[in-house]
Amino acid sequence: MKQAPAIAEELASNNIGMCGTVSSRRKGMPKGLTKEQLPLRKGDEPVFMRKGKMVACAWNDTKRLTMLSTLHGSTCVRKHIRTKHTPSGFREINRPVCVDVYNSFMGGVDTADQRMKTYLFPHRSRKWYSRIFNAILSISMVNAHIIYCHCTAAPHKTLKVFVQDVVTALLEGHSWKETNKGRKSSSLGDLPGRLTECHFIRKTDAYPDCVVCSDRTRPKGRRQTPYECKQCDVALCAVPCFERYHTIKDYKKCHLDE
Repeated sequence: MKQAPAIAEELASNNIGMCGTVSSRRKGMPKGLTKEQLPLRKGDEPVFMRKGKMVACAWNDTKRLTMLSTLHGSTCVRKHIRTKHTPSGFREINRPVCVDVYNSFMGGVDTADQRMKTYLFPHRSRKWYSRIFNAILSISMVNAHIIYCHCTAAPHKTLKVFVQDVVTALLEGHSWKETNKGRKSSSLGDLPGRLTECHFIRKTDAYPDCVVCSDRTRPKGRRQTPYECKQCDVALCAVPCFERYHTIKDYKKCHLDE
């Protein structure tokens, strides 16, 4: 694939001009315009280098940029711009003509790239075809948004809202709910803690009545036990009342039915 200086030179040989931004590290660009060789600060004068019809320019205004042009020379225009660092609220700068013309006629690829980078799909991948697919998807969304704004009565819908509406429409009717295995949380909320928590048995010095099997209303129905639940603080026979008390909701009825 040809680099930007090679493309500019070939276009110039066919009497076709070119002007645009370019990376200073591109093959064929002068090494003297790199950040390491030429540190520029905001407000510094632009630096030009020429080779034949090609003119390379490095300039730092709000940020550093490198331009390549076969249409312009090393001339600058005086511009009066706003600033908050001076009492008058304005300052004068020397802007390269190539930058001034580029800003006036910028469009097409530059505008498309600007719109794409606003809401890029955040899918990173080391595979080249995945990056190409995501780029095509982003371009398609931008083009669809432009067509939608021209063909509908909602020309002011932003790209963000448009993408959200497209995603919602694609997912409608195709989403699913994850089901939790086991006992449902709603039924667990209606159960006492003794049936859902982890409890332990311990031995005491006293012999109170067991809350499960002891029934003084029946002949010889009293049952005493030295064991109790540590968390519930109730007397329970070790076997089988402790297990029944912590696994059966109506433990008294279950015992009387036996």
